[in-house]
Amino acid sequence: MRIATLNMQNLRLMPDGTVFGARDRDDDESPALDEADRRLTAALLAQADADVLALQEVFDQASLDAFHDRYLMQHCAPYPWRLCLPGNDGRGLDVAIMSRSPWDHAASHAG
Repeated sequence: MRIATLNMQNLRLMPDGTVFGARDRDDDESPALDEADRRLTAALLAQADADVLALQEVFDQASLDAFHDRYLMQHCAPYPWRLCLPGNDGRGLDVAIMSRSPWDHAASHAG
């Protein structure tokens, strides 16, 4: 079994349906860079070919699912089991797990 972990750099689904990450919206860079970041992240995760992905800095379940469906699925086999749980990030960002096999139990130990 191969397990990989990655900090997703503020992975968040925006109200307009876009998925953005590392940059803050206050900077002068093009929002198109968010799209490139997400595509590169998906390609990196696909290359790892992990059975289980442990991810940090994911905003919520909807953001995780959107990233999976819009970006990751273009590069690799699906991760049918996905879960976002509370983390210890002071900004309220969560941790997530994606797996190609089901698990019996998952719990956050953030508290």
